[in-house]
Amino acid sequence: MAPRAYLALCLAGLGAAGCLEDDGGSGADGGLRFDAGPDAAHADAGDTPPEALDDYVRWEMERHGIAGLAAVIVKDDAPVWTGTFGFANVEDAIAVDGDTLFAVASISKTIVTVPLLRLVEDGMLDLDAPVDDYLPFAVRHPGFPDVPVTARMLLTHTSGLEDDFATLAMVMNPGAPTMTLAEFSEAYVTPGGELYAEANWGARPGTEWSYCNAAFGLVGYLVEAVSGEPLPDRTRVDLLEPLAMTSSAWSYTDVPPDQLAVGYTWNARTGFTPVEYEGLAYYPAGGFVTSLNDLTRFLRAFMRYGELDGERVLEEATATAMRERQVPDVYDRQALTWRYTTRGGHTYLGHSGATLGGSANMMFRPDDGTAIIVLTNSDAYVLARLGLTESSDALGRILDRLDAEADGI
Repeated sequence: MAPRAYLALCLAGLGAAGCLEDDGGSGADGGLRFDAGPDAAHADAGDTPPEALDDYVRWEMERHGIAGLAAVIVKDDAPVWTGTFGFANVEDAIAVDGDTLFAVASISKTIVTVPLLRLVEDGMLDLDAPVDDYLPFAVRHPGFPDVPVTARMLLTHTSGLEDDFATLAMVMNPGAPTMTLAEFSEAYVTPGGELYAEANWGARPGTEWSYCNAAFGLVGYLVEAVSGEPLPDRTRVDLLEPLAMTSSAWSYTDVPPDQLAVGYTWNARTGFTPVEYEGLAYYPAGGFVTSLNDLTRFLRAFMRYGELDGERVLEEATATAMRERQVPDVYDRQALTWRYTTRGGHTYLGHSGATLGGSANMMFRPDDGTAIIVLTNSDAYVLARLGLTESSDALGRILDRLDAEADGI
């Protein structure tokens, strides 16, 4: 299937491909279950899953269409198991390793949150002030113009903004985005803007949780408007350089092609088919590319309340506040960008992401410091929204196995 036809199909009634997101684990919001349990019927009759962890991961991948995968278990602030499997490039038989770059889709939202909160720490931004105070245009719900939209609302999906999927498809294209964050944001929220529609707004701000990718385009522009610097520059100075995340970038066009995993879709009849990555005008919602090694450093810093190897990227009080459930009366699993979910009876704080050619999970247990990351170049989660759940079910079982293995290490 041609990438554009595939994209149109994904957008038709299921969400904005490029940063499709799960529902945090409940399934109640119509999204992909983040904590889906094992499927006892997943094995062919008479086919017994291997006992060894590495063999088990390969077994699931080979049977259920996952080309490449990189994963880690962290305990006591150190990786205790790392696994890299399959191919970053099937056609050329290039194996996945710890430096292979994957599209991590909505995990990007946790990345853009750091430079935003650095501005809060510097006294340049108030999370609870109207974003109008910082932007050259108004951000007001047409049905509730007297209710301010705040940065905290944007970070917790309670701003009233909605994803108009047909509109978001118009601002996705192969290569770098063709609109700046400023252009996208103003066009999307301003009456008369070229991307504006009543469908861009839903509930009264602050009253309902509705997962919104477009809102994080606005988050990225807020960083630029307040700091006076491009978001990639702020991200590099505030996060990537201090944590030595040397391979990561905000666009797949800004990394070495031979280090970037090819994204794949899969079906049992035709096997793996490469899919083209998309540039997003709202890229802070889903455009980040990173490796297992780099993302592990990011997660460890967050688990350590903003510091790693003597480099502090957030104040301890900020990182602590990020873990708090922000809108318990509206959606009690929502922290600041990150969300709570459960797996194997454990409470995790994390984020996941789904895009054309990428499905990813990043999560940790606040109570004991255990963490799991799984990155793939599979569109398993996008396919699941089309009712094709084989690959996503396999990823769910791999996550369950990693959760169980972590308890025994």
